[in-house]
Amino acid sequence: QVLQWSQNCSSLHPHCKPRIIPREEWPTRLLDVGGADSPVIRLCDTIKLDITTLEYTTLSHCWGDYIPIRLLKSNYSSFVDGKPLCSLPKTFQDAVEVTRKLDVRFLWIDSLCIVQDSTSDWAKESGKMRLVYRNSSLTIAAAAAVDATGGLFSSRNPLTVVPCSVELGDGHGSRHAWSMYMSEDEEEETNQQRSLILFTRAWVLQERLLSPLLLIFGKRELYWECLRLYASEVYPEGIRFFDRSYGLDIFTLRRVWNNRSDSSWSPWRLWNAIFSRYSGLKLSHTSDKLVALAGLAADLHTAFPNMIYLAGIWSNRLRRGLLWYCYDGSPWRKPCYTAPSWSWASIDAPVWTNNNVSFSDAIAEVLDAQVSLSSPANPYGMVTDGHIRLKAPLVRLGLRRGSIGRRWYIADSNEESESGTEDSEYGIADSIPNSTIEINIALDDRAASQSIQSFFAYLVPLAASLTKRGDGLHLEGLILIPTHLKRGQFRRIGYFYLRDYW
Repeated sequence: QVLQWSQNCSSLHPHCKPRIIPREEWPTRLLDVGGADSPVIRLCDTIKLDITTLEYTTLSHCWGDYIPIRLLKSNYSSFVDGKPLCSLPKTFQDAVEVTRKLDVRFLWIDSLCIVQDSTSDWAKESGKMRLVYRNSSLTIAAAAAVDATGGLFSSRNPLTVVPCSVELGDGHGSRHAWSMYMSEDEEEETNQQRSLILFTRAWVLQERLLSPLLLIFGKRELYWECLRLYASEVYPEGIRFFDRSYGLDIFTLRRVWNNRSDSSWSPWRLWNAIFSRYSGLKLSHTSDKLVALAGLAADLHTAFPNMIYLAGIWSNRLRRGLLWYCYDGSPWRKPCYTAPSWSWASIDAPVWTNNNVSFSDAIAEVLDAQVSLSSPANPYGMVTDGHIRLKAPLVRLGLRRGSIGRRWYIADSNEESESGTEDSEYGIADSIPNSTIEINIALDDRAASQSIQSFFAYLVPLAASLTKRGDGLHLEGLILIPTHLKRGQFRRIGYFYLRDYW
């Protein structure tokens, strides 16, 4: 079945045909899997390969709690000399077998092709992952394995991949009951089941979007994704994939991402779809929050080179990019610094932005925006610092919780805050007196969102837009508190909006 899918792609799908990879885009290292009966695999530096064209597969897998065999400075030479296949975990062995059966000589696995105890090698190679997956002949996805010991193959009831029809009645006006089909990926999308555990991991999103061909080993069956076809063993000629969440199921997102000439998708809207999906996925190391998305950021930047990347937000619509929100708040502030507070990458929670803006007028002006990179080798990776200078209205308000959801009310704002900071220090506008104005608030921190009943903060409106039906105004902005480190310096703690209907 896999060979048939592969042959159909090569002959019928122009976008799926393999391209000649320029030598400067080759992965730094690859595993030479050898012939069908070879008991060893060898690590090779591609710069030393005496070949003119390169074809290789990639493995997408979960690390989980199990630490698989890794390429280290101390064992580098042993991998070059040849590593026994039996010394590899089951998933790696199965990936070697699949690669051999596809008649491909080379395989890329992250833990075996990047020196794991070298900070410089990790920074350099993680920045090249976009090209590694983009140029691969096929990505093998161990979707149902929780770690590298799980392997690609699962025992299954063969009837689960055979459609059936049961006749009801005695033959006179009888009816038929048909089996219902839902792919494991759709089950995950609707949160009914998490059998494809791989796709809950943050690192895997860019691997899935960048790979031109994807062979997915599920718990029940095989799946195939190319730029024209989403299929399974039950439906080898294609599964109908219904649009969900802004019409962006993963297959639609893959097609749009790889066909960015489609004028109906602006880079801003496309990136929103990316980070909204990505922000809810799991990371073993919170420090990888930006690194695990760096390949997609680099890929988008090649198509839109005039934009500047700022810790997960693009400069082309920076004001709108700051207006992200999370409904339930982050369960905790990260123990390590990952991004400035104005970036969605600073928290551990699914985030969204308002995509349904028909007309918007800016209230704030961005004077300056900068981030400091952890490594110049990866301009889309970790940052150590960041700031934005805004010229905008700044209003200090007391807020008290309402009885419903995220609704709050403007309270008496003439009292002093706990810090005793004078409003004049920041030159803010006059505070609004005690009122019953309702305001909707989404705090970034879950503990604060669930426990605080009232507080003082500074509100900065950034944009006013027409409501969706054009019957009023929608005001959006940020909730800030002073850092007390520098005059006029604040950090973000949440997002607010209020609507005025006429």
